[in-house]
Amino acid sequence: METIVFVDKPELTHSQLTRLKKAGKLIIASLLWPKEDEVLGLISHATIIVSKWIPITRKILENSPHLKYIVMALTGYQDWIDAEAVKEKNIIVSNVPAFSSEAVAEHCLLLMLAVFRNLVSAHNNLTKIGKFDPKDLQGQELAAKTLGIIGYGNIGKRLGDLARCFDMNVISVNSGSTKRDFNNLLTRSDIVSINVPLTPQTEKMIGDYELSLLPKGAVVVNTSRGKVIDEKALIKHLGNGHLLGAGLDVFAQEPPDKNNPLFKLPNVVVTPHIAYNTKEAYLRLMEGVIENLEAFVKGKPINRVI
Repeated sequence: METIVFVDKPELTHSQLTRLKKAGKLIIASLLWPKEDEVLGLISHATIIVSKWIPITRKILENSPHLKYIVMALTGYQDWIDAEAVKEKNIIVSNVPAFSSEAVAEHCLLLMLAVFRNLVSAHNNLTKIGKFDPKDLQGQELAAKTLGIIGYGNIGKRLGDLARCFDMNVISVNSGSTKRDFNNLLTRSDIVSINVPLTPQTEKMIGDYELSLLPKGAVVVNTSRGKVIDEKALIKHLGNGHLLGAGLDVFAQEPPDKNNPLFKLPNVVVTPHIAYNTKEAYLRLMEGVIENLEAFVKGKPINRVI
C-alpha cells in the first residue's frame, strides 16, 4: 500500500477523504512555510507526497528513499521543485493544470480596477481620516484601453475574454513570440498583465529597459511570480511617475519583508498571493490532486510534468 503524505494541510470534503483513503495510507501534516528539516522527518517513509507551499529540494529528495511520486498541488510548479534531482531519482511528478484560471483572471481585473479607480486611497481616506472628497480621486475607465497579456495560456486567454467584456483592446505574446513582438506589445500597452511561469528564461524578463518601453501612465499587473519582474526597476518607474501604478499579488521574496519599498508607494495595490484562492478553485484543485493520485495508483499517471 502507498503511503501518501500531504505536506500542507488540505481542506477535504468527506467524499474526497474517502477516496484518498482508498488510494493508500494517508498522513496529513499542517505545515506552512516550514524549515527544510521539519519536512524531512515527516516524509521519510512516504511513497507519495502532495505539496503546495513546500519547496521540494534535493536534500528532501535524497532523504526520501521510498518516494516514487510527487503531486504538486499547483499549476506553476517549476520554481517549487528541483527538477534535476527528481530526474536522477526517477520520481514521477504531476501538477494540477488550469484549476485556477478563472480565479486568477478575475483577480487580474480586480487589480486593474483597484489601481485605475484609486480604490485603496478612497477606502483609506474615508475610513481612516474621514475625508469625503470625490474630486481628489478621479479615476480612469478600462474601456478602450489596450491590455497587453504576456503569457497567453489558460489564464491569459480567460483574462482576454473578460477584458473584451470591458471593451478593452487585447494583444498578447507567448513563449513562441519574438523579442520584437514582445517589445512591440510593451510600447502599445496601457496595461500589462504578466501570466507566465517562473523559469530561467522568464526571471527578470521585465526590467528597467522593458518598463521604459511602456507608455507614460501605464499600469503593470503581476499575478504570476514575483521574480519575473525586477522589483528595483519597478520601484524606480513607479516612483519617477513613468508608471501610473501597479497591482501585485506576488513578490520576489515570499513571504515578503514587511518593509518592502513597494508597500510604501501610494500607487501600488498589493495582495498576499491570493489570486488563485477561491472556494471554487480550491475544490477543482483537490479534485485534480485526487484524480492524479488515483491514476498513479492504477499505474497510469496523468498530468505528468517530470
